[in-house]
Amino acid sequence: MTMTTSLPWPEWGRHSATIIYWPVRREIWPNGIETAEKAYLRVIHAIAEREPVILIVPETHAERIRRMVSRQVILVEKTLDDSWARDTAPIFATRDGHIVANCWKFNAWGEKFSPFAHDAEAATFVAHWLKTQTPDVIEIATFDWVLEGGAIHTNGAGVLLVTEECLLHPNRNGIVNKRDVEQRLEACYGAQRVLWLPLGLEGDVDTDGHIDNVACFLDEHTLLMQRPSRNDPDWPRFEKNLAAIKQWQAEGVKIDLALIDLPEPVFVQGIKVPRSYVNFAWANHAIVLPAFDCPQDDAAREFFRQAFPNRDVVSVPANDIVAGGGGIHCITMPIPHHETLTSALGGFI
Repeated sequence: MTMTTSLPWPEWGRHSATIIYWPVRREIWPNGIETAEKAYLRVIHAIAEREPVILIVPETHAERIRRMVSRQVILVEKTLDDSWARDTAPIFATRDGHIVANCWKFNAWGEKFSPFAHDAEAATFVAHWLKTQTPDVIEIATFDWVLEGGAIHTNGAGVLLVTEECLLHPNRNGIVNKRDVEQRLEACYGAQRVLWLPLGLEGDVDTDGHIDNVACFLDEHTLLMQRPSRNDPDWPRFEKNLAAIKQWQAEGVKIDLALIDLPEPVFVQGIKVPRSYVNFAWANHAIVLPAFDCPQDDAAREFFRQAFPNRDVVSVPANDIVAGGGGIHCITMPIPHHETLTSALGGFI
């Protein structure tokens, strides 16, 4: 295991590129994998207009996919098991003018899906591919600990945000406590503080409550969370999370809480579908925001337009992505900007 301390990198910073994996696991897409491909392509097109997209694709699909995407999309061939780059690509940070590709273990969210061996090696594959493009820019760190990118958020100033439901679940690293997790995150990211929300969204059973569905930082001090209606199954979870935030504030943590309405509840076989506006993607000069064809969409768009007047708010239909178990944030992993890497990938400096 290689341990290194790097600085957490906020996603609203400038990107060299965004990594996306092509959907391949047919059985998780109830509306068919072709529908999933179309949904992913909408996100790919939206981001590729603003920065390069590194699209990891199976060799057998590469020729067909090349005809579907623009020149801003770089195809990299690799066998995959699934298509959630947020959780199986490196988690990027920065240190001394370098980009650090932190490669954590992956066990398919507690071995819920099989096979996953190809995805378990994806982070190191991507990290080494990036290093071949710019050997002097990329540093690689590996960790013998299970952690998914969707399980942590940062404010870019030493604070990490996580959920107890996910990071304390024994299906990742066995029986651990908060201090065990905090020591790992401090060692890797130099985290000055880890903020724990109790719970993720109702119905987010695949990830055991990833933070990227329930809350995120919009800047160093602004935390965005979604407010469900009182008859929504998420209401008790919201109350517990809100109480935790108020406790942080009472302890002197500078948090400005912003709230938007959670999408109206939808159920499949009695289980709530974890639809979330917080599960959006940052891109250079833009926000790629999920739309769910529900009454709350317009208010969510307006919130982001008001909050980020200098960014385009690109609304992309997301129901067909959520049907597979994730969202727009889940299928993307941005890489911090470095002039040499951005130039090597054909992006705009």
